[in-house]
Amino acid sequence: MPRQVDLLSVLLGCALLAACDRPRSESPPSADAPPAAAATATTTPTALPDACALAPAAELARILGTDPGAPRGLDGGARKVCMYATGPTIGVEDASHYDASRQVLEQQHGPASEVGGIGEAAFWQVAQGRVGSFGVKGNGLFASITLDLPAGDAAKGLEQGKAIAALMLQQAASGK
Repeated sequence: MPRQVDLLSVLLGCALLAACDRPRSESPPSADAPPAAAATATTTPTALPDACALAPAAELARILGTDPGAPRGLDGGARKVCMYATGPTIGVEDASHYDASRQVLEQQHGPASEVGGIGEAAFWQVAQGRVGSFGVKGNGLFASITLDLPAGDAAKGLEQGKAIAALMLQQAASGK
C-alpha cells in the first residue's frame, strides 16, 4: 500500500511556504537589516524554475528508494511548489525568502540545525519525530523540501533531504 502523505508534513510544508508569501515589511525588524531601498533591489525575484522540473519523479524515486507518485505543480507567482502523491513537497522561491522561512519554522517547531557542504546556507529541522524540513539557498533560489521521515529515522531523512536539495540546485544551475 503506498505511503500516505501525513497531515503534519502538509502543514509544515504550508507553513514553510506561507512564510515566504509575507511582504518583507511584515518580517521582524533586525538591527542589521538593509535599508528599505536596498532590500527592494535585492529581493526582486527572477523567473523561477518549475519545482517539479527541479526534482523529477524518477530521480526522487532513486533518492527515496520508493516511487513518490504523480507530481502536482502549483504556481503561486512568488513561489512554485510540487507536491508528490506519496512523496515530498518541494518548493522553490527567490533566495531572499530563506531567512524569513527558517525563522517561521523555528518559531513553530523549535531550532533548526545548520547543514554544511551544500549551497550558500542550509538548515534541517525535525517536527514531532515524523517530518523533516530541509531548506537550502543557492543559485539565487531558496529550495525547500518537506518529507515524511522513513520509519522516524531523522538521519536518513536528512540524507534524503540533502540529496534532493543537491539535485534541485544542480537542475537549476543547468537551466531546468
